[in-house]
Amino acid sequence: MEIERFDKGKEFVLHTIVYNDRLETYSKYLQLALKNNYNVCSMIEFYNNPQDGKHFVLRHDVDHKSPATKRMFHVERSLGVHSTYYFRKSTLDVCLMNEMIDCGFEVGFHYETLSDYALEKRLDEVNETDIQICKERLKSEIMEFNSLIKRPISSIVGHGARKNLEIEKSNNVLLEGRDYQDFGILFEGYDEKMYEEHVNAHIMDGNIRRNYGFSYNTNPIVEIKSGKQNIIFLAHPNHWYKTFPQKCWDLTAFLIGRCSYSTAMEFKRIMRGEGN
Repeated sequence: MEIERFDKGKEFVLHTIVYNDRLETYSKYLQLALKNNYNVCSMIEFYNNPQDGKHFVLRHDVDHKSPATKRMFHVERSLGVHSTYYFRKSTLDVCLMNEMIDCGFEVGFHYETLSDYALEKRLDEVNETDIQICKERLKSEIMEFNSLIKRPISSIVGHGARKNLEIEKSNNVLLEGRDYQDFGILFEGYDEKMYEEHVNAHIMDGNIRRNYGFSYNTNPIVEIKSGKQNIIFLAHPNHWYKTFPQKCWDLTAFLIGRCSYSTAMEFKRIMRGEGN
């Protein structure tokens, strides 16, 4: 099947901002994956059967409280697919999380234990002692998260904060090479073995004014057209539906030329820091 890009050009960007309809584009991506025989699924569904056909894996990091999260969830429900939503402590919505669980979706924890600890202690770097302290903190945070929802979580994934850049370590170093059972989970969303053996492409969204809404130099159409077997699509809900003030800001920024239509940025699974 010949697949043409429908999601590029200045007119597309302007239309998306003005009509606040990027979720319609999101729905088109999912429909395109389904038409090309992809199993559009959650992280846990992929983890359980990584070699069974082609997968278009939907992962959402809920970085900000926004009406977009529930709207994105409803789009997916209407198409009969599942996804995974990772909630930060600051974005918890217990009613919505339990509704997702009831509908067969996966809910997980978007942890930022190491960066929070570094901020709390005003650290410019962290050592192995700090790592050990944070591993124990993370175990407690997972238990607390589980106490809020109907079913214990299967996976967690690290959040990337500005503090992680300062200390030159990702939050997910806490679980790198560790026994996940010690944390009461099956896997971490950036698991090294999963990415090395099964993941063929990782897509991440961004603001629509940059590279037509994608952080790396690829997008869903490119990867579906290439026929990659297993694609992980990381989409942050707040990038797909804007409140009125956010819409006004994006429109103003577009009109004064604060847009870019390409990127050289490449996906990096983990930030280890010097000497790691």
